[in-house]
Amino acid sequence: MTEFDRKLSHTSMAAFRRCPQRYKWNYVDNYDPLPSYGQMFGSVGHAALGSWYKAISDGDAQDASVDKSFQSASEKLRSYEERFGYEMPDLWDDISTVLFRYYDWALQNDDFVSVPNGIEHKFEIKIGEFIVIGYIDGIVERDNGSLWILEHKFNKQVQTGHLELDPQVSIYMLAARASGYDVRGALYNVVRTTITGKAEKDPVVRLPVFRNNEGLEHIVHELAWQMKDMKDFHLRNGKFAYRNQTRDCSWDCGFYGACLALNDTGDATPALNIIPLKEFEKDKEDSLEGE
Repeated sequence: MTEFDRKLSHTSMAAFRRCPQRYKWNYVDNYDPLPSYGQMFGSVGHAALGSWYKAISDGDAQDASVDKSFQSASEKLRSYEERFGYEMPDLWDDISTVLFRYYDWALQNDDFVSVPNGIEHKFEIKIGEFIVIGYIDGIVERDNGSLWILEHKFNKQVQTGHLELDPQVSIYMLAARASGYDVRGALYNVVRTTITGKAEKDPVVRLPVFRNNEGLEHIVHELAWQMKDMKDFHLRNGKFAYRNQTRDCSWDCGFYGACLALNDTGDATPALNIIPLKEFEKDKEDSLEGE
């Protein structure tokens, strides 16, 4: 690659911060490891809630909204089943339970209406010399007239302390404002994915997260600095990539086997050879899977 005209996303920027070696394998070499259970759960859940809120926004009855959401969830899960080569009834049962709990909870706790074109809002904004793309789960108007970003997270455990610093909020607020929505902050829906225990009575935790204008201005500079590093990384084809090992690697990284191979023999090639390559060109635009 002799020039850099790639569009970036929150997902790719987070991957670069997490581990440059993993980023190289995924975004430079274009390996496409199979997703984890948690990643699939989140993607299926996002597809379902996107359709549910869109149907409600269009004025559909509750039953019709639920039907549309489960149709979207089924289509997303089927795409994973085709890729893995087998059906996943346990995942379907679990996501169904979690979704029904969410709908019951939301009907009692949602104090907003969606704004026009606000559900699954696709954006493309320019920060410095770079283009950033993504999807916002929703932009909604609360009873007091204020506008908010609606963002869903599917987790086994509710952990919210890190959300105050989450760069995703900043990127999405910049994108919403660039689209003409003067959002005040983000409403995070942390959806519990466990089936028993606390999730039965408290299935969702909703947390408001704010950004002020001065802070966003500084964050814009930080994003531009990071994307400059990413550009330089791509222009040298990922040369000098290094690993950032954490205790999460063993369960959330599809390149864990390749990383172990580096520890054992210094050569990850045999482990990488069993990972499929991406089926379509992503040299110029990042995937939005997981956004």
